[in-house]
Amino acid sequence: MRATTGALAALLLAPLTVIAQDNAPYSIDPAQSKLEIHVHKEGVFKAFGHDHLIAAKQLSGQVQLDPQKIDQSSVRLHVPAKSLTVKLPPVGNSLYPAN
Repeated sequence: MRATTGALAALLLAPLTVIAQDNAPYSIDPAQSKLEIHVHKEGVFKAFGHDHLIAAKQLSGQVQLDPQKIDQSSVRLHVPAKSLTVKLPPVGNSLYPAN
């Protein structure tokens, strides 16, 4: 659940480039956007595991936002699988970057 929340937050905070006015779609700017998925250890064997940070080097997509009917809004995200990398935290340090 935390991974989904983190991914959604990263997507929603990504800078958007306006294509048109009002309810028109917004394009995600790949040069200024970043997608990170934080995967936390859970379950019976969590003492033996570690957290992961999955980062996408390439992404693109579109946001269709209708402020009057938020349930009608949508997000389309394209992330090539080959652009995903898994980053492990340094020993003794937190997974999350300081900035």
